[in-house]
Amino acid sequence: MRRSAKVLPLLGIFILFFALGVGQVYAACDEGTMEYGDACEATFNSGDEDPIVFAFDGAEGDVVTINLAWNENDDATGTLIIAGPVVDQGDFELQDAVEDDGGAVSLEEVELPTDGVYLIGVLFTSDNDIDFEVALDGEGGGDSTNNTTRGRGAGGGVDVECDDGTVVQNGVQVVINMRPSYNYTITAVGVDGFDPSMAIGTLDQLGISCSNDSRDAEDFEADLPTTGRVRGSDLSAQVVFSHSFNDFADISIVTGSPNGDAGDFILIVEGLAVTTNDGAGDPYIVQLTPNMTTAAVPMTIYMLAAERGLDPFIGWVTDFENFEFFTDNDDNPIYCDDGGNSNTCWGESESLEGSTISTTGGDVDGGPFDSMLSVDLSGFADLDFENEGPFVLNFLLSSYNGESTGNYVAIFPFGVDG
Repeated sequence: MRRSAKVLPLLGIFILFFALGVGQVYAACDEGTMEYGDACEATFNSGDEDPIVFAFDGAEGDVVTINLAWNENDDATGTLIIAGPVVDQGDFELQDAVEDDGGAVSLEEVELPTDGVYLIGVLFTSDNDIDFEVALDGEGGGDSTNNTTRGRGAGGGVDVECDDGTVVQNGVQVVINMRPSYNYTITAVGVDGFDPSMAIGTLDQLGISCSNDSRDAEDFEADLPTTGRVRGSDLSAQVVFSHSFNDFADISIVTGSPNGDAGDFILIVEGLAVTTNDGAGDPYIVQLTPNMTTAAVPMTIYMLAAERGLDPFIGWVTDFENFEFFTDNDDNPIYCDDGGNSNTCWGESESLEGSTISTTGGDVDGGPFDSMLSVDLSGFADLDFENEGPFVLNFLLSSYNGESTGNYVAIFPFGVDG
C-alpha cells in the first residue's frame, strides 16, 4: 500500500461533485451515499477517468476506516480517496489517498476534523471492468449533522438557528439545484394566520440568508385548488438569494415558524426557467419529515408558466440518474402534464385556469397547460425516521416531452404538524 499523488488533481473533480449535489443524503447505498456500517458494491468501467464517488455525513472527532476490496487477479491498481468537507470552492479541510495493486487497500482510523459531508472516491487503473466493494466504519464524535445549527423539532421537523439570529423550528426542507448568476426570490405566505420563518443556505450551512417578517412580501397572495384564496399578511417571509459557485449548486430552503407551530403555508420560488440545457429537467428534493406525514393537508407542487409557450410538466422520480417515475399500487407512473386532465395527470388535480400566484413581477395566472401534483404523505407516517432516515422525495420540473422552454414559478403548499 502506498500514498497516492493522484489525489491532488482528483480534488477538482470532487469539488464538481459537491457543486452538483452529491452531498445530498439519501437512504440507499445505490444512490451514492453511505452510513457507518455500510458496504457498497459497484463496478468501475475500464477507460473511465473519473472516480466513483460516495458521500457520508460525519461529525467532528469521528474516527473512520474505509476498506476497498476487489479481485486481485483482475490486474488492477486501485486508489481510495477521502476528502471533505468543502472549505471553499477549491479546497477541502481533509484530503488523503492510498493506492495498491494487491486486491485491497484501506484508509484506517482517519479522524474527521469537523462536522460535514465527506466524499469517498474509488478509482482503478486497468484494462478490465472491476467489480469492487467499499466499506465504511466509524465511531465517536457529535450528532452526525452537517448544518450550521440543526435539530429535530417537537413535531419531527427541521430546526435552524440562522447567522442573523432568526429561528426556524419544525420546518420542512426543499433543496433546489440553482444556476449560477441567477437571483431566486423565495417567499413564504402563511395560511389562516400561520407565521412563517425561513432559512436559505447551502447543505453545509443552512442559515446564510433568513427572514421572519418581510415588508416586501406583505402583498403576496394565492388562489390555488388545494388552498383556496390566501390573502396577504405582514407575517410573510421573503429572501432573495444567489450563489457565487462556478456551476450549479444545491441550495437548501427550510421553512417553519419561529415557535415551531403547526399549520399551513405556501412556499413560492421564482426566477426559474426551463431551458434547452436542462437535460431531463430541474431537480427538486423534498426531505420527508414526520411533521409532514401527520399534517392535515397533502403536499402539493404547482408549476405555473410565467410566459406563454411553456407547457409545464412535473414528475416524481426514483432518482436523478435513471429518471424513472415512481408508481402507485396499480403501477401507474406518478406525473402531471395538464392539471385536471385524468389522462395526463396522476391523482387528484384540477385545471389551473382561474388560479393565481403573486410574484415580484406581478401576478402569474394559471392556464390549461399548467401542472399540479398532490401527494398524500400519511402513508409514510410509520417509517423509522430515527434509525433508517433521512428519506427524500425527488421531483423533476420540466416541459412536456421537453418541447417548450420559458420562465415558470414553482409553488409548494405545505402543512406541518406540531
